[in-house]
Amino acid sequence: PVDDNVVRSYTDGHSLFDDMLASIEGAHDHVYFETFIWRSDSYGKRFKEALIRAAERGVQVFAVYDGFGALNQDPRFKFFPHHPNLHVRRFPEIRSGMFTLNLRKTGRDHRKILVVDGEIGYVGGYNIGDRFADEWRDTHVEVRGPAVWELENGFIDFWNHFKRRHQPALPDTGAREWNAHVTAAFNLPSRLLFPVRGLYLDAVERATKRILITTAYFIPDQEILQGLIDATHRGVQVRVLIPEYSNHILADWVARPYLGILLRNGIEIWL
Repeated sequence: PVDDNVVRSYTDGHSLFDDMLASIEGAHDHVYFETFIWRSDSYGKRFKEALIRAAERGVQVFAVYDGFGALNQDPRFKFFPHHPNLHVRRFPEIRSGMFTLNLRKTGRDHRKILVVDGEIGYVGGYNIGDRFADEWRDTHVEVRGPAVWELENGFIDFWNHFKRRHQPALPDTGAREWNAHVTAAFNLPSRLLFPVRGLYLDAVERATKRILITTAYFIPDQEILQGLIDATHRGVQVRVLIPEYSNHILADWVARPYLGILLRNGIEIWL
């Protein structure tokens, strides 16, 4: 429990996917689902079928997936049945900014969110597919409580901004105020808003005991790097968990110099 919320973390994809599917099966009012990669394999099909079944029993289902993240999937998997309760948006593979060099319109949809009935929320790093359950070490959390509103609101904003003209808009959930100990933040490259970085910096500066970081690609900017170094100098234990080899060799090469800086300043690196 964290304040009025209950937060559970996952580092095993099978347990996570099974709980997410169970939440979808138990939905009564609405399901909001968003992911970057959605494989056309066993788990991918189970999620697709669960969303379709939810729509068929009267649940309003809204789903978003990134077309670029699904480029190499079975084309038939991308087709969904027409149903008044099922609304699916494929985030376009090719963005207009790629031709106009407008950085605000070149980004991908890299978020992974599931919200069920406004009561249960899931967010983290896991994409949907068998490989991510078996071969990837990632982190995801389930949230129950007031913080689910922020996940839901983030999905609604994204849907209303990027939906197709014929697709229904989602109603604004309105503003809420509480002294949150659990909060959700969303970067919005199209508006040049990046609040997540600010939250990281604030957390690093406030740390008094330990900082634990898990990331696939450790390429910090100078301010974050210096913040971690300053934390160690004031007695905070800092540990960074990264893969020995990631799925992007270029990112591994770029990260190498930073690892040496961390080690020289007493920061632990776990592989």
